[in-house]
Amino acid sequence: DFGSGSNTLRSLFLCDCMAATHEKDVEKDLARASELSSGVAACWRNLRKANPLVMAMTNRVTPQRVADVLLASGASPAMTENPDAVPEFADVVTAIGGAIYVNTGLHTTQVASAAALVAWRGSRDKAAPVIVDPV
Repeated sequence: DFGSGSNTLRSLFLCDCMAATHEKDVEKDLARASELSSGVAACWRNLRKANPLVMAMTNRVTPQRVADVLLASGASPAMTENPDAVPEFADVVTAIGGAIYVNTGLHTTQVASAAALVAWRGSRDKAAPVIVDPV
C-alpha cells in the first residue's frame, strides 16, 4: 500500500516541521514534506508499474534477501552467476530497459562474473544502469 508508506514519510517530516518557530516556516516546510512524500509515492507506483527486469549479481549469502527486496519493490529479479551468460543477459536487460545490481562482496569464485560485466559495459555505447552495492 503506497498510502501507508507515504503517510509514514509525511509524519516523519511533519515532526521536524513542527519544530519551526514561525508559522510561515511551518507552512513552507509542510508544503515541502508533502511534495517529497508525493514524489516518493509516485516513484514507487511507477516502479511497480514498469516491473523492470533486474540482473542481480550478489554474494552467496544474500541472494534470497536481494530477490525478496526487488520483488517487494515491484521489480523482477534474475540472479546471475555464470560469467559466460553475463554479456548476453546484460544485453537483454539493456534492450528491455532493465537494470543491473552488483553486490561488491562477491566471493572470489564470482569475480569472473564481475569482470565479464566490466568488459561488457566497456564495450557498449548504450548499457543498462548498474547499481553498485558496496556492502
